[in-house]
Amino acid sequence: METKNTYKFDEMEPKLPFTVPENYFEDFAARMEEQLTPRSVPVKRMMKPWLYMAAMFVGLLVIGNVLLQVHRTNTLEQDEQYEAYVLSQLDQSLYYEYYFDEVGLKEESVNSHDKK
Repeated sequence: METKNTYKFDEMEPKLPFTVPENYFEDFAARMEEQLTPRSVPVKRMMKPWLYMAAMFVGLLVIGNVLLQVHRTNTLEQDEQYEAYVLSQLDQSLYYEYYFDEVGLKEESVNSHDKK
């Protein structure tokens, strides 16, 4: 088992362990000013992030449009298949009855509006 060293602050020398380089504070303002001076940045470098973001949004719009078209196509196909299935289950006499009821209802509603 290792023993831990214990330090007694009373027995330590009153010497600071760190030093500051010479003329650090005298030259500090000049060095800071030098680092903060504006530099010219090429336009191409400034525009890169904006171009990347625009390309990303265009890509998202294209992918979204493709997915929307696929969804619409699938929905239309499902509707057509459902309609074909329902029509295949009906008898021809039901077609005639439905048609004549619809035409009769339309003619009655037109006649009733004309009489008023």
